[in-house]
Order: sequence, then structure tokens, then C-alpha cells
Amino acid sequence: MSKNKDIAKPYNIFNVFTGEEEAVNLDLMSANVKSENVEEVIDVKDMKPVITRDPKEAIAILFDVSGSMGTGFFNEPDLKRIGAVKSFF
Repeated sequence: MSKNKDIAKPYNIFNVFTGEEEAVNLDLMSANVKSENVEEVIDVKDMKPVITRDPKEAIAILFDVSGSMGTGFFNEPDLKRIGAVKSFF
């Protein structure tokens, strides 16, 4: 999978049936799999796709970059707390 500059279909995926890459919109593709009714509207002013359905859930990740994250991670002398977080993600 790779990205492209087409705002309506911003990702290229490999189609195993045709053996070629094709541009797709992953939001619309996932909506079709879940049998949801999704309508795509492109706002020409902002040139960004607008999906007209509310998300069922959202995931937010917050990184603590305060000074305390520079201290050691438990008893590991070479690993800082921020390094452990970065390794996890």
C-alpha cells in the first residue's frame, strides 16, 4: 500500500485479482465492507474529502514529553521512559 496525490482516492493498493495497483478511498472501502451508507462529498475550497458519517469511535494518543520522561525506565540503565514509549509505538 502507498499514498498518492488523488484526494478522492488517496491510497494505492495491490489488487490480487488483477495483479495491478489501483487507487482507492479506504474510508469508502471499509464502509462498503460494513454495508454502511456513505456518501463522499469533496469540498473544492479546501480540497479535502469530507465523509458525511459520524465515526463510531475515536482513538487519541497523548505523549507525555515532560522532564520526568527523561528519567530511567524501571531498572534499565540505558532506557529512558520516553524511549520505552517510542518503542511501544
